Amino acid sequence: MVLGVGTFLSGVPLPETSTVSCPLPPGGEPSRPTDLSVLVDPEDIYPRDCSTAHVSAPPAKRSTTGPRRRAAITLSHGKLVVATETGYASVRGPDGKFREILDVADALAPEYDGLYVVDLDGRRKGEPQLDYIQELSRDADLWLDAGVQRADEAIDGLVAGARRVVLSTASLASARELRRAWKMSQEIVAELVVSPEGTVVALEGEWVGRSPLEVAEAIRAVGVTTILYSPRALATDWSLLTQLARTGPTWVSGIPTGPLSSGLAGSGAEGAVVQIPGEILSELPAPTPSADPRA
Repeated sequence: MVLGVGTFLSGVPLPETSTVSCPLPPGGEPSRPTDLSVLVDPEDIYPRDCSTAHVSAPPAKRSTTGPRRRAAITLSHGKLVVATETGYASVRGPDGKFREILDVADALAPEYDGLYVVDLDGRRKGEPQLDYIQELSRDADLWLDAGVQRADEAIDGLVAGARRVVLSTASLASARELRRAWKMSQEIVAELVVSPEGTVVALEGEWVGRSPLEVAEAIRAVGVTTILYSPRALATDWSLLTQLARTGPTWVSGIPTGPLSSGLAGSGAEGAVVQIPGEILSELPAPTPSADPRA
């Protein structure tokens, strides 16, 4: 891959193989909040720019029945990793070798409706692994969670090929950045991170300590259509998920592999982000050379 042909909004070089278009977001200007000015600044204005267009991703594959499922995988320094009690560990196969990220993604693709990629380099250093995102997006409907803090960082992920980019209450520099990002592209998922005390986890004052339903209302007032409910250090609150789903399309993260629970099925949620254990990732079959499109 040759870099240096143009740049992302944040200044990261744009891969030579990227192609972009410049459509206006559907629906025109998002509606402005009226009675939610405490949560969302109604005077915040951010002009659209052609440089915010993104690479087209493959069409989403939908489950035929019930909520959809996205397989969550985590990347760090070009390796596939899983969370442990002390941090993160690389995933190795039965032969002791590191599992190839693209091979694992290929093996997961037939079983899930898309990928949810957590980019630890983006979260920790603000340096998402956009080359991997571009490759993974060629064959998968991909949501990218890279710890976006500002609007232009979200657009970088879309230009790299992600179907949608996740903007989290726990990482955004301010509520205003969500509004700015939405004016630049509507391919955004708003992650609503909920603390063990049942309040929203956020970095800045407009959202800190508020109830999930209150912040969800403010997020939807911006125009964002999809919310991802993420309980931190908590079991899923199925009642809260049901209430969130009544306000619009809602997903939930942290769901284990295996049959979906009755709580999820009855919540009205659109889908779940499924955590894949390291032992399953380790044992996934590698593609044969004849079946591998990159061979």
